[in-house]
Amino acid sequence: MELDPQWTKGLSRKGDALFALKRYTESYNSYNAALRISPNDTTLSNKRDQAQAAIANTNSSSTTSSSGTTPTRFLGTILNYLRLATVFLTLIYLIPTPISTTCFRYASAAAALNYLICLYATHGRPQFNMAYAEKVLPEPTCM
Repeated sequence: MELDPQWTKGLSRKGDALFALKRYTESYNSYNAALRISPNDTTLSNKRDQAQAAIANTNSSSTTSSSGTTPTRFLGTILNYLRLATVFLTLIYLIPTPISTTCFRYASAAAALNYLICLYATHGRPQFNMAYAEKVLPEPTCM
């Protein structure tokens, strides 16, 4: 299915969807394409400005963040392997075998390590104090 290049509503919806997916540059381009067709549309202009601000915010936060809010490629790879190991070991645990308890222990360890790496990637090095707990506990990804 193709998008009609002259349909501003479709381009606007595409921009909204891309913005919701946090693909701000593509969203900005979609809003710009719609504004070329309908240059007096203030709603599109506002949405384009929001996308531009999100692009600037994303670029500035990625250069100034020391702990980073997204895992590096290396940490992302480790997280993927840990999640895969957790699922695989849990499935083996569900099959009654002599190694079921061992698989349960390893699955639990992989899940705990996955959680700690997610905390590190999101909030930096874990600290055992109240200030860190107050920062981490309200966040839904850590619950």
